[in-house]
Amino acid sequence: MLGANHENEILGKRIQEIFVIEEVDRLQDCLERLLNGESLPFCEYRIKMLNGRVIDVESNTVNITFPIRKECWGFCF
Repeated sequence: MLGANHENEILGKRIQEIFVIEEVDRLQDCLERLLNGESLPFCEYRIKMLNGRVIDVESNTVNITFPIRKECWGFCF
């Protein structure tokens, strides 16, 4: 979806490198709500492809807890 040919092109990227800057605050608000135990509906965001093109996506975010690492988030587009 981001236009990557290999996973190494996107692994480790910061949120600000994927989501357009105007979406970052709203995304962080959604993540905080997840941490507080809220269930979130699908949300629409604008993300940046690797070639710089901006596209609209619908996303579902889930909180995943691992024994080794406290938690992380998964995004499904």
